[in-house]
Amino acid sequence: MVNTIKVAYCKICKKEVEPGKKKMDTWERVAWVLISLATIGIGLIVYLLYRFRYQKKKYCPICNIEVKFKTEEEKAKEEEEAKIDTSTAKGKVLEKVEQVKKQSKTGKKAEKQFCEFCGSQVPSSASECPSCNTKLSK
Repeated sequence: MVNTIKVAYCKICKKEVEPGKKKMDTWERVAWVLISLATIGIGLIVYLLYRFRYQKKKYCPICNIEVKFKTEEEKAKEEEEAKIDTSTAKGKVLEKVEQVKKQSKTGKKAEKQFCEFCGSQVPSSASECPSCNTKLSK
């Protein structure tokens, strides 16, 4: 198949020219620009609605790292681990500190004094622990 170039005669130019498409008028260009801007605007509104209304918030607002939500099982496990282990010296001390805090909240004065290091009971007049010889703070 051979491509033939069609040539037409223009009465105004008085020449043979290759026919082309009619150029858009100004009002047609304005209409296309307005339609394009409106379409972009509607798309932008839809995107912003999705972004701020429906997208799940799963990033840290400070460092912008994705955070993981804890399930009920994980929360229960953490609470169980947070309970004080009274088999260790540290656990004994923490348990006694909690008791003292509860007494101070209720208005009762703590009757007993305990060593901050080993957790053993110390007389109120002592300046050192009789068990571990640690100086006591008052």
